[in-house]
Order: sequence, then structure tokens, then C-alpha cells
Amino acid sequence: MATIFPRILGVALAVVALAGLPAVAAPTLGVSRSTGPVVVDGDLQEDAWRRAVASTDFRVLGSDQAARRRTAIRCLYDAEALYLGIACDLPAGTATALEAGMARDRDGAVCGDECVEIYLAPKPRGYVHLAVNLAGVLYDAKAMDKTWNGDWTAAVSRTAEAWVVEVRVPWAALDSAGAPVPGQEWSFNIARNDRLHRQYATWSPLVRGFHEPEGFGRLRFLSESIGLESSGVRRMGTGPHWSMLADGLPTAGRARARLVLRGAHGDRVVDEALAPAADGAARLDLAAEELWSPGTSVWQSLEVWLDEEPILAPAPLILPAEALRARRGEPEPVTVGNDEVSLTFDRQSGRLLGAANRTCGLTIAAPPEGFAIAEIDAVSFLSRPHCFRDEDVQTILPDHDTLEAVEADAGAFGQRLRFRHRLSGSALVTLTITVPPQGVETLWDIAIDNPRTVRPSQSLVIHRVRYPSLSGLPDTACGADPHVVVPYLMGQRFPDPGRTLVGQRPLPYIGPLTMGWFDFYGAAGGLYVKVGDVSPLPETHLILRSEAASRLLTLAVQRWALCWPGERWTPGPCGLAPHAGDWHRAADLYRTWFRQTFTQRPRPDWLVEADGYVMTGGPGYEFGQLPRVLENAQAIGIDYIQLWSQMTGGELSYHAFGFPNPYMGTEADLRQAIRAIHRRGGRLGVYLNFNTGDPLLGTFLRQPRLAQKIPRAIPRPGLDYLAEGWLQQSLMDHTGSYSMWSTTVPGYLDDYWNTCPAGKAWTDYYAYWVVDKWAREYGLDVWYLDSCPVSRGSPCFATDHGHRRPAAEGQSIIDFFARLRRRAPRQFGLMQEYASDRLLQYGTHALGLMWHPPHAHPEVVRYTLPEYPLFSGMCNGNDGLKQFYPGERLTSRDAIERVFLIGNRFEFPMSHRPPELADDWQRRMVALRRACHPEMSRGDFLDDLGLGATPARVEARWFRHPEHTRVVITLLDRREPSDRTAWDLDLDLDSAVEGSPRRAWMQTLDASRDLAVGQAPDGRLRLHLEPFEGRVAALFLEVP
Repeated sequence: MATIFPRILGVALAVVALAGLPAVAAPTLGVSRSTGPVVVDGDLQEDAWRRAVASTDFRVLGSDQAARRRTAIRCLYDAEALYLGIACDLPAGTATALEAGMARDRDGAVCGDECVEIYLAPKPRGYVHLAVNLAGVLYDAKAMDKTWNGDWTAAVSRTAEAWVVEVRVPWAALDSAGAPVPGQEWSFNIARNDRLHRQYATWSPLVRGFHEPEGFGRLRFLSESIGLESSGVRRMGTGPHWSMLADGLPTAGRARARLVLRGAHGDRVVDEALAPAADGAARLDLAAEELWSPGTSVWQSLEVWLDEEPILAPAPLILPAEALRARRGEPEPVTVGNDEVSLTFDRQSGRLLGAANRTCGLTIAAPPEGFAIAEIDAVSFLSRPHCFRDEDVQTILPDHDTLEAVEADAGAFGQRLRFRHRLSGSALVTLTITVPPQGVETLWDIAIDNPRTVRPSQSLVIHRVRYPSLSGLPDTACGADPHVVVPYLMGQRFPDPGRTLVGQRPLPYIGPLTMGWFDFYGAAGGLYVKVGDVSPLPETHLILRSEAASRLLTLAVQRWALCWPGERWTPGPCGLAPHAGDWHRAADLYRTWFRQTFTQRPRPDWLVEADGYVMTGGPGYEFGQLPRVLENAQAIGIDYIQLWSQMTGGELSYHAFGFPNPYMGTEADLRQAIRAIHRRGGRLGVYLNFNTGDPLLGTFLRQPRLAQKIPRAIPRPGLDYLAEGWLQQSLMDHTGSYSMWSTTVPGYLDDYWNTCPAGKAWTDYYAYWVVDKWAREYGLDVWYLDSCPVSRGSPCFATDHGHRRPAAEGQSIIDFFARLRRRAPRQFGLMQEYASDRLLQYGTHALGLMWHPPHAHPEVVRYTLPEYPLFSGMCNGNDGLKQFYPGERLTSRDAIERVFLIGNRFEFPMSHRPPELADDWQRRMVALRRACHPEMSRGDFLDDLGLGATPARVEARWFRHPEHTRVVITLLDRREPSDRTAWDLDLDLDSAVEGSPRRAWMQTLDASRDLAVGQAPDGRLRLHLEPFEGRVAALFLEVP
């Protein structure tokens, strides 16, 4: 209360101080005579509008407080009509996203949309009501009688910062015989329904509603064509500034302006004649920094007279601190950097003006206004306190009109900039960018303080934040031959991103995204962006997309803040690095950070040694046959069986019940088979879907063909999925809707429903099957969590799952893996469908989906985290393999050969055949990988860095021994035998290991032979390679 009373007192004192000045009967706006034709097209660009009196003095209905967003009105007239131009400012970035409204037909519910309303009263009694919404739909009425339709027109346009409406009202539509005579006054008002901020704004000081003609202001028709435009009170530097531009003024001394500003520390009064130059233009400025303290209001009163005639006299206004916005001006650069990199920002807005790597000469230049670096998605607490629809979201760009303060400092941490933005008068967003003393990776922190407000209806719920966010980035910003690399599944490498990223959807992390980073690079260098949260991990998406027409890119990290009034959100820092080289340099940065930040779970020795597994996705076996399957697998060098079908069989293709399929054998049969596998040195893994379920499971399991085979002691979901709460365990997205897949799956009675990974009933049920039954009772070695981790793009907003607030999918999955790890036996393996670096703290291995997305580049994940055991070759199909070999007819051998090329572990189909009939080609492939095992399974994957050119249809990759004593180069030669000739492979051995090779040899599927080592003209090592049998081979180079 102490801050409110002085402001009210200030208003009263100012009124007294002005009492001796000539009084204006009512708020007045002058209407200039038009100097030329006006085309009603919504852009207000005709010269005539320069000679109009403009006013921005709108207030909240029923208050003396200025409206949250600026609205500017100006009026003209000629012999035929009255013209009105109304520009409605919007927060930066929202002009194109604002919904056009619901009304589509004339005289529909226009006034319920984002709209402007015009009230004209040419005569003492009665008035005309006109309205136009953002879609240009018209409404008109005489007072409250909307059956009246007048002959008037309007046009609407949008600019980068506002939407604009231009209106023409013929005199005849107002029952007027012609134009008013100069000096005549009409009652009028202009109002705005600001849907984004849920405010009703009015130019006249009305109390209860817009239909109060007794409170209307005055339109005064002028004989002169005078232009006046006030900046309003704006923040500039450390305090409020005001300026006015005038055009078309008559001789000096006739025009006079009176302005009073009252702040926390006193008054400033201007009472001056406007002295026009020869062209009739004049300017008046007032700086009042000494009046103001941050967070306080300013009171304003303004009158402009021409001789004894008022031409602009709005009602006095109180401008709250949040309404004192800076006007966008010329950027004022401020730079932070070190010897390697620099970032330049605009001190007046916080926008990024440029990024540079000084060692390679990379310079990423922004457009003149810079890149906005953050976007905030918020909804009104009044209407959406919990769930929300996307159409209710207002996107706020921290920019010049929200910036409160800029701080720069330096220390042992490096150089730092801190931008403080105030959103909607309440939430404080602090963006901090730190450049360390050394290195190329800069740190981008964000903190949101969302206080409770004295007006809860004006409070915000801040749901999503995109930071860092760069929108409008040219696809050539990093030079020629641009690419974008992202570790989606095992990796994607998008060429020509201005074209190939069109329509790209946000990528969830964790989920199909294996790691939280991406890289945009070209011939000049690259720009690396990293998710730096450690724990908890917010619901996170990487945004990589382009616009088809402009080819401009948007690159961003989106995180769900879920910040309600009274809360603070401080996630971990993101990283941004302008770097030399291509995506490998970005991967190096991420690998170093990840290994320093997270402790990976030690993997069982048998898994480290495994070169693959045999598998089946169908139910063509019984539990008693599994030991024979292992005998066949061991004949090719494999000790590990992975099953995706132990709960299926015939019509029993149900995946969400953990009991062993009774048509494959009893529980005793299963235990006996597992013991037999262990006696032979083998391992067995099975699966159950984690992120997918079906609410009708209880009904399904009570069918007689199943019920009779399941022991009574086995818990099962309830028959009534509503009463038992099974359905309610589904993930509820931010709209309040349950989430399910769109593809019907055989055996699932009602399709896949996405279960909440934080739901207590579901996770208790799942953990019981994994730990209590399969791990401890049956003695299983590996549990595979199918459909995991996946994301439906939203945290779970359900209130009956046991989590107190919306639960991020990714962190919920991490927490569940930690729970399984704590309860399961120490050597028990946890595998999942989608590889995820964050699960390496608790899990052991995953599928390596090498060719499933378009633009697949599995080397991305293999190079970044070579220690991750990934199994590839069969699961989820091989259709995507065609992108590597377009137009060719492919077999499963093509897939396995490509797995060998990059060093993943193999997936082979399981076989019931006797060991003496085991597949000989598979045996030889496993033997060749076994020869490369130290490098492939425990060493470093070097991709093709430092390797010279290969002939067409020949590929090479290389690996380094963990002790740096040997390198292995894998070859995949897909040339026809008749086309094969000898060739030389050059390599930069010094980039991988120290010392000269003491021995080099080639090993194929059938033989081994020594290689001669020479030197290329450029000093690199040269290996002369003769044609070999088969398509794969490995080259070995030992160093001392």
C-alpha cells in the first residue's frame, strides 16, 4: 500500500497545479483536413496521413492507468468522408501468430475478438457503433440496434509489430448532408479489445463499459492540415523521455504545447510555443530522468493548442512502470569474448547481432535488427490455470520493449552479459550469457521469477521457453555447402537445410533424440547448440526448421518451464559455440561435457564382450527350445538371445501384459530354459512395452482361452478400466486430452494408449514384472523396454497419477530407470528401443537404429559416444537402408555389412538348426568383428577423419584402440568384381596415434595378409590395397 498512495496523491496534486491553465471541456482530438486522396488498404502510407493528429493515450476501461499495449489513432476528413487510422501495437513476435478471431460474418461476434470499436455521435442524441476485427470482419449498429447497416468500408493489415485498421465512413452513412464545418465538434470514442492481454482499452475515460456516450471525448474538425505525433512517455537510458513531432504548422507562435510529467521525485512542466521551420515542421523533446525510479509510475497531462483552439487534449494518464517501454532505435553493440570467440549483442534490446570464431574467421552476421534470442509461451492464469490450448498461448519476445536493465561484468569466469526483461509488468526474465576465459563454448542461462500479483487476473503461467533461439538465420550463414546434424536415432545429416528442414517437427529429448545437441555448419565453420540441464531434465525439444520461400532457418532449444505465479524457474545452462570445422568438432565438445558431467553405469562384462545377439520378433518357438537356439548362436560366436515375442503367439499379439505366454510353456519351463542357457554361458533378454498400453487389458485377459492358463495369484488389471483407474494411467497432454497413437496395432483392442511414465499405478505394475518376476524369480539377464523412450510432445498434466505437478516425460523415464536399477540384481541389463545418453546412468545398451530416419547418418552417435553398446541390423525393418544404396536390390547381408562398417554390434535372426548347420557367413562376420573387438567395443570411433579418398562405391571408417596402440580401418567395397582394381588409401596416422606402424595387415572373411606401408607425396601414410574376396575387410596398423 505504501507504493500506491503516493501515486494517487500525485494525480490529485497535478490536477490542482493545472487548475489555473485554460481548461478543456472534454478530451479532444483534432481532425485535419486531408491533403490528398486516401486509399483504404490498411497501411496508412499515403502522404495525407502525415498531416493527421495522432494520439496514443489509451487507458484501461474504468481506470486512469495506461493500457498495457500502445494503440495509436489518427483521423482525417474531406468533402466525402471521415477517415480513421488505428494501429494496435503487439509484443514483439506476436503479430503474425495472433489468431484472427472467431467472427467471420458481418455483424457477428466481432466485439468478442481482437478488434477496435469506433463510437461516433454527430448529433447530441444517439450514436453509431462500428467495429472491425483482425480478420477485417465488420460490425455496425445504432447504439445497441445491430439491425442497422451503414455503407462504410475498412481494411486490415499486419506489420512486424502491430495490426492496423483503416476505416472510411461516408458522411451519408451518418445521415450528414456533408462535411462538418471547421470548429464543429462531435462526441466520439475509440476502444480496443486487446485479447492477448485480456484488457479493454479506451481513449475516453469511461467507467463501466464502452456504451457510455456521456463520457465520450470530442472530435474537433480543424481548418488546418496539421500533423502531430507524440512518442508518448518512453523509457530511454535511465528514465522517461517524451517527444513530439509536428508537421504543417502555420506561422511561428500560433501553436503551443503544455506537458506535465510527475514522477516519484517531482514534476517536469513544459509550456512552449512550437517554432516551425520553413517547411512547417517542429520538434519538442523532454527528458525527465531525475523524476523517476525503476518500478514506479509516471503521470502525464498534455494539451496542444492552435491559437485558442485545442487540437490535442487527451485525458490525463498514469503510466505504470511496465508501460514505460523503450522505442526501437539503432542497435548499440556490446561484445563479450575471449581469444577464440566473440558474441555481439544490442544493448538496447538484448538481441544477438553477431557471433564469430576468431581462429577460423567464421562470422555469423544477424540482420540489422538482430536475432531475438528467446521466446516465451505464456497463458493467462485467469482462463487457463492448469491445462491450456495452443490457441490460448501468447508468445512473448524479450526485446527492446521489455528490457529493464543490462549488466556487464568480468572475472575468473570470463566475460558476462545479463539482460533483465519484465514481461507484462510482473514476470522477470533474466538472460545471462557467459564467455569463459578459454574455449569456444559459451554458456546461456535463463532465470524466470514469476511473482504473485495483486491482480491475479493479470498473472501469467509460463509454460514453454525457447532459449537460445535464433529465427531468420540464412542457410549460408556458415558458408557454402551448409548442413545440419542432429543425433536423432543414430543421427541425421541434412544437406541444403534451407530446403530439407521445411516442415521439420520439434524433436523430443529424451525420446528419439539420442543426445541433446545439434550443429549447423558450412565451409566456414559451424554453430553448435547443446542442452545443458543435468537434473532435473525439463521436457525438452530441439527445433530445427526452415521456411520454404526464404530458406531462412529457425534453430532453438525449447524447454517447458511450467512456471506458475509465485514460482521461480532456473534450468541448467545451454551451450552455444561458433567453431571451426564440421560437425565432428561439435560432437567433440558434447562428448567431453557429457563424460565430465554424468557417471555411466558399469556394463556387465559379458555385454562388453558381446559382438551381437540372435533375435526373433515372432512366436515361433517354445521356452524349452531356447537352449537349442543358444547352441546355434554359439556356433557363429554369439552368446546372447534377445526375444521380442515371449508374450505373443497367434492371435495373442498382446504386448502390455508381463506374464510369459502360456502357449509357449509354463513358468517352470521358462525357469528351466534360463538355467540351461546360463549353464552354457549364454544370456537371455525379453521385453514389454513401457510407453504404450491399452485400457481394455483387463477385459482381454479374462477371455477363457487366457484366463484358464494364467495362475490365480498373478495380478491383472481390473475389468472396469474406469473404476480401476487403468485408463487414467494414460498420459494427459497440455490440452487436457489423453494421448494415443494413430496406428492400430493387431491385438490391441483400442489401439496404443500412451501411458504416463510417472503414473504410480503403471510404474508399480511394470516394476513388479521386471524386477520381482523376470529378474528375481525367473533369473532373466536383460529387460528390454519397448517403445521407450518416446514422447508425445507434452508433459503429463494429469492430477491423479501421483505426481504433484505436470511431469516431464524424459525425466520421468530417467527416474523409472533409476528405480529399476536400484531394485534389480547388480548384473541385470536394461535395454531400450531408442538409444538415449541420459539413460546410460542406469541402462546398459539399446537398439542402434541406423537407417530409419531420412538423411540418416549413424556415424553421428557412433562418433560422439563410441562406448554406447548399440545393436543393429534387423529390428524395425530395413527399408531405410535404400537411402545408402538407391536403386539397388538389398538383402539382410547389406544391412549387416553396414553395421560392421561403423562398428555396431550385430542382430542376427535366431535359428533352431543344429550347430553344425549354423550360417557360415554369419560366423565369419562375427569372427571379423571379434578381431576388431578392442577398437570397436572399447576404443574410439574416428569416422573418416584423416582418411583419404576412396574409389566410387568403396567406404572406409577407422577406430582406435583404447590404449592407442593400434588402429583398425573397416572397408566396405560394393564394386562389382569385374570393376575392382588396386588402389591406395592415404591416412593421417598422426591424428590418431603417436609413432610409426610396426606392422600392417588386412583381414577379410577368409584370409589375412600383410600390407606394405608407404608415404604419400603430402607426407601422409599410404597403404596399397589389392582387390579382396567378399565386400568387407579390416586393415590393422600396430604402433609401438
